[in-house]
Formats: sequence, structure tokens, C-alpha cells
Amino acid sequence: MPWTVAALRDSILSFPTAPSRALFWGLSSNAGGHPLDLHKKSPPPSPPHALGPSRSVDPLFQTATHDPGKTRLVINSNVRQHLYEIFFTHIQPVWPVVTRLSLARYPHNTLLDAAILGCAARHHSAIASMRDFAHIQDVLTTELKDLFSLREPYQPDLQTLQGLLVVLLRLELCTRTHADLFRYSLHTSFACTMAQDLGLHLSDTAGKFDQADLELRENMWATCVHQDAYCSAALGQTLNISDHITQNLSTVLYVKISGSKDQSSSFSQHACFFHLTALSCCLRLILRHLFGPNPATGTALRDQASSILVQIQWHQNQLNLLQNNYELQTYRALQMLHNNNRLLFILGLRSLLPEHDDVSNSVRTMLIQHSGSLVFEACQTVEYSTPELLRSLPGQLNIILYANSRALMVVVDALRDARHGAVFPRPLVDRLHAAVASAEDFMHFLLRDHTWGVHWTQGHTMKAILARLDQHDDNRITTQEPGTTADQVIPTETAPQTQHNPSPGSGHWDMTMNGTDFVDSALQSTDWNAFFADYDQIVNWPSLNDFEMSW
Repeated sequence: MPWTVAALRDSILSFPTAPSRALFWGLSSNAGGHPLDLHKKSPPPSPPHALGPSRSVDPLFQTATHDPGKTRLVINSNVRQHLYEIFFTHIQPVWPVVTRLSLARYPHNTLLDAAILGCAARHHSAIASMRDFAHIQDVLTTELKDLFSLREPYQPDLQTLQGLLVVLLRLELCTRTHADLFRYSLHTSFACTMAQDLGLHLSDTAGKFDQADLELRENMWATCVHQDAYCSAALGQTLNISDHITQNLSTVLYVKISGSKDQSSSFSQHACFFHLTALSCCLRLILRHLFGPNPATGTALRDQASSILVQIQWHQNQLNLLQNNYELQTYRALQMLHNNNRLLFILGLRSLLPEHDDVSNSVRTMLIQHSGSLVFEACQTVEYSTPELLRSLPGQLNIILYANSRALMVVVDALRDARHGAVFPRPLVDRLHAAVASAEDFMHFLLRDHTWGVHWTQGHTMKAILARLDQHDDNRITTQEPGTTADQVIPTETAPQTQHNPSPGSGHWDMTMNGTDFVDSALQSTDWNAFFADYDQIVNWPSLNDFEMSW
């Protein structure tokens, strides 16, 4: 046999078969493939045996449409069904951005599929391995990277927005370290922009959607409004949604709550979500007018404060009317958010008070009248924060832990003032000590989770706040006789805190904990900024400069 024939035969036998051409895919090689393969936009289809488990008849548990250029989501069908049931039972009622009907109507993409599985995998009742969760994290990282890539065109669609909103429900799904926290706010801004581009805030005047689609779009828009308010309050991000768009949203939500109140069987399905979003609308007013870049002054400030105060009182009345319709943990969560709104209102108004004049005196009088029960409400919020609340439906939302941190700052400040000369009644001091003990138990429960996530960050945040207490100052507490009213136990204002630039190091930390550098009036939020900066340097967490460099 001529050597040319033998070489040709060997080369033909060495050609890869058609199903294996995907292994050699790329512009650098066309060995064994057809020349036209180089001009196709996608590789040839995979053989049937490479598709993995067969799809279930139920559309809820079907594998999402896979893009060959991305990491494929491979989860066991039994695990997938288990996680989907957990999501729709324990998470979806308070985050109704996805429904069973919407999954049947609109096939979910990989982002939405991985977001649902990852969100459910972090639930305390989920049976899923860390290997599955790590795989879901890798898939979400790839999907989010491609979503924000400049190479991909911006194409807003309902499924992508649904996946993005579900991802925002779990901090650990879109972040891995502290350096990724800015991405969380970026994802929130992107979701709010996409929701407005999809027209979710517009009324369906043309009648293009049926009742199910209309309710889904309204719930998704309300979720964006809530997430925008939470991100602005927790991370200091500017509000992405204008006030004129959400002006009447609270009234619409309470109409829905009243409608579901008549149907007791379905009241608890989404009523908590509607009420929570209504409280977020009140939070948006406080953030916009009292913590915005250009706050009002004079009579305009007084009018805005009066208007916000009317809103706060109206929300409290609604909460009292609906108390018997809610479960215990649901009512406690809503009361915590309402207490947080009142706290931020007092803090923002105190920071904007000018020198003494007729207008500022009237605002100060309003402030004193409505801040009497502030410390008691902070103790109530801290005492409501329990593992049982964290495992309930509203406990799946990150804003619950944010309200706990804010209230704990007030409790610690008030207890330090009681230890450094402020005269408090004995019942209030006992309540403060009970709140601190409850916070320590809750902190230890959160720190049992050693993996990165919202529980880990909240546990260390509470640890930093409680570290400000000096346990050797109990003997310096001065109390009043019983019978003192709540209006008389609010710490008086002191001189503004002087700005200082402490040098990093453990020596400075010991000095500030035992000295008088951090002695200031209660409710002084600016002091906490410097405190957390010093604490971050001690535990070697990344600084803001590291955030910017990594981003």
C-alpha cells in the first residue's frame, strides 16, 4: 500500500465524529468539522445523552433555556423541585415578583432559574449541599457579568428583571466579600431603571394585560420601590425612582390590604408585602426631604415635617387596625419598620434644626412631643429581633435586620448616657439592659453562620455596636424615682461632636473604648460613622479605598 494511501486512511480515522465537534469549537481549529461551521453563530446541537436528566412535565421545574456560551446550571431534578417548593411556600408571599402562572407563561432564563434556586437554598428549611449552592453562585456570577457587559446589548425583559429582583433578596447571591457591596447598589439601580423601561409604573389604559399579568407587574413595581428605599437607607444610595411616580402608591396598597381583609383565607398571602411596601413609601419621604442633598429650611421644613408626621401617624393607625389580622411575627416585623421610620424622622429633623428662631422653636416643640417614646420603641425593636422572626415570612427581607441595627444603636447610646451622667428612671434602665441581653443572644445566633452573607454581616455589625458598651460603668448609673413620664427620659442635647482624625491601631481603640472620645448625646448618628471606621481598621476589613479599587 502506498504511503500516501496509508496516511490518508489514518487521517480519516483520526477525524472526530460529529457529536464531538463542540470540543474543538473555535476559530483556531476546523479539524474534523465542516468549513461552514466557522460561519455559524452557534455550535452544532449536543447529542440527546448529553442533555442530562429529562425535563419534568411541570413547567415550574423545567431547566431554563441554556446558552452554549455560558456556564450551564446543572441541579438534580429532586433538589430543584424541593427548592422551588420552598421558594413558593416560604419566600414568594413576601416577595411576589414570580408566580407559578408567570413561570408557565414566560419561560424562565438561566438568571431567574439560578436566582430562585439560590434564594431557596439559603432558607433554613432547605436540604441542599454547599456544593450545589457554590455551583449556583458561579452560574449567577457569570449571568450577572454578562448582563452588565458592554458587549451585550441592553434588552429589558420581564424574566431578567424577575431574576435580578430575586437575586437582591439574598446578599450572598451577588456578592462574595465586602468589596462587592457596591455591586449590590448597582444591581438595585439597574433593576429600577429596567422596571421603568418596561413601563411597570404605567397604568394599562390600552388593556393589553389580563388580571394576572397586571397584578404581577404591579407587584414587581412595588418591589422595586421597596428595594430602592431600603438600599438608600442602608447604603446611602440616592433614590432612583422619583416621588411623583410613587405619590399615590401607599393608598393603592392599603386598598389592596382592605380588599384582602374581607377574604380571611387569602389575607396573609400578600398583605404583609403590601403593608411593608406602604411603609417603604413613608421611608422614601423621610429620606427625600430630611436626608436629601438640598433639605428645606424655615417654614418649608416645618411644613414638610408636619406632612411626614401625618403620614407616620396614619401608618400607625392602619397598623393598629390590622393587628388582629396578622400573625405575631408578621405584626412585629411591620411594627419594627414603623419604629424605624419614626426614628429616622427624629434623627433627620434634629440634624436640620437651625439656630433658635420662631420657626425652629415650633419644629423643636414638635420634635420633643413626638420623641418621648423613641427609646422604648428602640428597645421594642431589638427585643422583637429573634430567631423565630428571622425564620418567618417577613424575616426573609433584609430591611428587618437593618431596622434592628438602627434600633440597637439607640439602645447602646441611651445606656451609655445613663452610665455617664444622664438621669434615667429605673424601669427604662432595666428595659435597656434587657434589650442588650436580647441583642447579644440574637448576635450569637447570627454568628453561627460562618459563611459570607447577610447573617454574617449583621452579626458582626451587632458585635461592633455592642463593643461600644463598657461593662465596668454599671456602678455610675443614676436613676430617677418611679413615675417619671416618657417625655422626661429622652437624653438632652449636648454640644456638637468635634471632628478628630484618630490614628489606626489597637492602642487608639482601647483609648476610645475606655475614655471620653465617644461620649455624646443619644441619637447622634454622625458619631457612629467614625466608630465603624475605627472598628473596620481594627478587624482589618476593606476600606472605602479598597472598595473603589476593586470596583
